Amino acid sequence: MEMCETYPMVIPTLARSAREAIYECQMQFIHERWNCSERFNVYPNASSGGLPFQDLLGNTLRAANRESSFLAAITSAGIVHAVTRLCSMGNISECSCNSQPATQRYTDTNIVQEMTYETVQKLPPKSPFTWGGCSDDTAFAIQFSRQFLDTYEKENFKTQYDVQHLVNMHNHFVGREAITQNMRRHCRCHGVSGSCELQTCWLQMPKFNEVGEMLKQRYNHFAVQVSKKAKKRLRRKEKSERRIPLRGNEMAYINRSPSYCERNDAYGILGTVGRECNSTSYGPDSCDLLCCGRGYDTKNEVKLVRCHCNATFAKLNWHNFFSGLSLLGVGKTMTVRSMECLSLDDTRETNVVSSINQKPDENATLLYHMEKKYLEDEEAEPFINFFGTSPCKLASEKHLELLVLNKKGIVAIGDERRLAPFVVHVTDLDLAYNEITDWNIVSILLSSMPHLKRLNLSHNPLSNEIDLNLPSCSYLSSLLLNGTNLPLTCLSNICQKMPNLKELDLNENDSYANSNPFMNQISSTVTQLQLNACEFQEWNAVLNVVRSFPALQRLYLSENKISNVDSHCKITGISTSDIASNVKFLSLHNCLIENWTAIENLDLMPNLEELKILNNPLFETIPDEEKYHLVIGRLPKLKMLNGSRINATQREDSERFFIRFYQGCEEKPAIWNRLVSIHGNLEQLVKVDLTPRKFALVVLRCEEKDLCVRLKVRLNKTVMDLMKFASKLTEISIPLMRIFYHDIHVDSCGPTELRFPGQALQHLRIEDGDEFFVQSKILPPGKSMIRSH
Repeated sequence: MEMCETYPMVIPTLARSAREAIYECQMQFIHERWNCSERFNVYPNASSGGLPFQDLLGNTLRAANRESSFLAAITSAGIVHAVTRLCSMGNISECSCNSQPATQRYTDTNIVQEMTYETVQKLPPKSPFTWGGCSDDTAFAIQFSRQFLDTYEKENFKTQYDVQHLVNMHNHFVGREAITQNMRRHCRCHGVSGSCELQTCWLQMPKFNEVGEMLKQRYNHFAVQVSKKAKKRLRRKEKSERRIPLRGNEMAYINRSPSYCERNDAYGILGTVGRECNSTSYGPDSCDLLCCGRGYDTKNEVKLVRCHCNATFAKLNWHNFFSGLSLLGVGKTMTVRSMECLSLDDTRETNVVSSINQKPDENATLLYHMEKKYLEDEEAEPFINFFGTSPCKLASEKHLELLVLNKKGIVAIGDERRLAPFVVHVTDLDLAYNEITDWNIVSILLSSMPHLKRLNLSHNPLSNEIDLNLPSCSYLSSLLLNGTNLPLTCLSNICQKMPNLKELDLNENDSYANSNPFMNQISSTVTQLQLNACEFQEWNAVLNVVRSFPALQRLYLSENKISNVDSHCKITGISTSDIASNVKFLSLHNCLIENWTAIENLDLMPNLEELKILNNPLFETIPDEEKYHLVIGRLPKLKMLNGSRINATQREDSERFFIRFYQGCEEKPAIWNRLVSIHGNLEQLVKVDLTPRKFALVVLRCEEKDLCVRLKVRLNKTVMDLMKFASKLTEISIPLMRIFYHDIHVDSCGPTELRFPGQALQHLRIEDGDEFFVQSKILPPGKSMIRSH
C-alpha cells in the first residue's frame, strides 16, 4: 500500500507488465508440456481441503521449481521494461531519459561486442558519434522493481527462514540483469546525402520478446538446483560445487519439476489433454513427447480459404488433436500436422471426424471483435487474463473492466442489445487507431458503460459535428483524443458532459497551433493537459488553448517547436501569469528553447514547482552542472527540475553559482540583484584541481655511467619499482644502489636519499622537472651524496 500511495502513476503499468510477462511466458513455452497456461474454470473440491481452485499461476510460483524460477524472472524483467518505458516517455516525475548513457554497459548494434565507456574511448568508432536522443534509463525501474518485489521476500525470510524467498530474490535479479546487461546502442546518421559523417546515438532496451528468449535460454541451459537450507545466501545442491556462487545468468530452483502429463488441480497442473501436437516433429511439440506416449486422435476439417486474393475454394486442412489414450492407431501412418489428445479413461475409438466450417467474412463492428477476442476461448489472446480468470468468464459474468480493441478497423457497434450486458462493468475503454467517425457510436458506448473512467478514442477520424445529446459521464476522469484534430468548440461540447474529467490528452493535434482566438471555457475540472507534438511554434497559440482550462495544474508541451515564452498572449492580451496561474508542472522536453529569457518568463507562473526541460538548443553547449545551476537560479519557486528534487542546500549552491557566473558580465539577469541581496556580492572562485596526478615528467641522472634521461613516471608505483627500472639503465644491482630525490622547487635542500623501497612515489609530491640521482654504494665518500632521509 505504501508504494501504491507513493507511485500512483506506476501502478497501472504494473498490471500491464504482468499481462505482458504472462503472454511472453506463454509464447516461449507454447509447444511444451507446461505452457504457462492460466486459463481454467473453477473446479469444486479441486484441492485437498475442498476449496475451489482459483490460483493456477500462484501454485506454479509456490512450487519452487524451474518453471517458477522462469515466472519470477520474467515478472521482474517485465516490471523493469514497463517502468523504463514509462520513464522514457516522461509520464512520471521520478525519472526521465538517461543523461549519462556512456556510463551504462551496452552492446553496439554495429559491432556486436560488449563495451564500457573506457573501451569506447580506446577503440576508434567507424564514424564519430555523439550521445543524443532519449536513452532508456533503467536505474529507477531497477530500484522500483527491487523495492516492489524483494522487500516482501526479505521480510518473510527474516521471520520464516524459508529458502524459497532467497530463490525468488535471486530470480528477480536474473530478470533485471537480462535487461541491464543487454542494452543496445542505436545510431542515426547525419551528413550530406546520408554520408554518415556524424552519428547521434542513444541506448535502448531489448524488445521484451528478446528478453523472453534470453530468459528461456537460461531456463534451458543455466538453471541450477540449490540446497533447501541457507542462512544468508544460496548454495548449490551439488556438494562439489557449493563453493561456487550463483551467477547473474543462472536461475535457481529447489524442487525438480513434475512431468506435467497428468492433471493435478491441487498443484495447478492442467496436463496435456486436448493440446495440439505435430506428428512430424522431433521437438517438444511432437506427439510422442507432448502426449506422454498415450497416443492421439485426429479430426479432419474442410475450410474455405482465400487463394491469391482473387478466388475462394475448399481446401482440405488436417488438424490432429491428441488426448492421452494408450497408443491409439499403432502402426498407422499419419500425414497430418496436428492432433488432439485423449484422456486415459477416454473410451472413444480412433476415427476421423469430418466437418465443414465456413469462416464468416471479417466484420468491422465492435461487437464482432470483442467476441473474437474475449468470448471465443480458442481465439482469446492470452495476455488478457491477468487475474486468473479466463476472458470468456470475465465477460460472461460481467466482470470485464478493461476493454482494448486497437487497430481493428471498427466503424460500427453491431447488435447493441448483445453488447450491453458484457460491457456494463467496463471502466477502461481503448479504441485507438480505428475508423470511428460517428459520435452516435460514442454516445451508445457511454450509455452502455455507466462506470467508465478512462476513454481512448485517439487516431479515429471523428466528425467535427457532435451530437449535443451525449449522455452525462459522471465517472469519466480521463479522455484521450490524440491525433483527432477536433476543433476547440467540439471539445467544449464534449467536456460539458464530463463533470469530473481530470486528464485530457490532445497530443499530435497540429490544428491547434494555428487555431483562431477561442474565448470560451472548455473544462473547469481538467487538471492535466497533454499537448505534446502539436507543432506549436508560438507561445501565444499555447496560451490560447490553455486559457480554456482554468483549473489546469499539469501541462505537457514536449516535442513542439516552441522557441520562446512570452509574458503576454498577443491573441487575447492576457498575461501568462493570469492564464497559467494554477500550473504546477510543465514539460518542455525536446522543444526549441534557445534563450534564457524564455526560462526567466517561466517564473511568471506563480505556482510553478516542477519543470522538465531536457534536449533544447539552449543547453547543447552548456555543461550539465552549469545549466542545472543557471535554471534553478532563475526560478526561485522551483522545487523539482527534470525529475530531481531541489533541497535547500542545492538551491543555495545554485544561487551562489548564479551570482558568481554573472559577476563580470555587463548585462545581468533581472533576478541577479535579488540574489545578491540574499547571499551578498560573491567573488569568483579559484578553480583548483585536487585530482591526484597519475604521471610526472622527471630527470634520472647517474654520473658514474654518464647517464641523463627524461622519464614519465607513474606515481602509483613505489621506490622499489623505480630502482628496478634504474638498475636496467645503469647496470647497478639493486643491493648496491642508492637513489636520491631532488625537489627543484626547493633550492635550500639538496638531494634526499630514499631509504624505504616500499614508499609510494605519490607521497613525495613529485612535480614535473624534479630529479632522481642514482649512484653506487661503493663510491668514495667524497663523491657520495651523504644527505639522507
